[in-house]
Amino acid sequence: MGGKDCVAIDRILCEILKLDPHKIPTLRAAEEMNVGCQDSSKISIVGSSIQEVQVQDFIKAEPLPIRFEFSHGIRNIIKNLYERYIRGKTAYEAMAFQ
Repeated sequence: MGGKDCVAIDRILCEILKLDPHKIPTLRAAEEMNVGCQDSSKISIVGSSIQEVQVQDFIKAEPLPIRFEFSHGIRNIIKNLYERYIRGKTAYEAMAFQ
């Protein structure tokens, strides 16, 4: 799938996967911010129809908890500062040959 409006793409994917678009955080945020088109009657679909490609047995994965280890974060900050200000490299340049 592709298109110029990522909100419209996500909205059509909800129909294909039979998901409630109001339960998708990015679509809720787009609606609150009045961004993109979520009215499926106004979205032009080229190619196969939604009914032709609709998934009957899609099972939504359970989200994993996001964890942050303070020591790991500090280590990365120190490494990036060292590379940038002591060795004179950006983080990207420092990683280029690893």
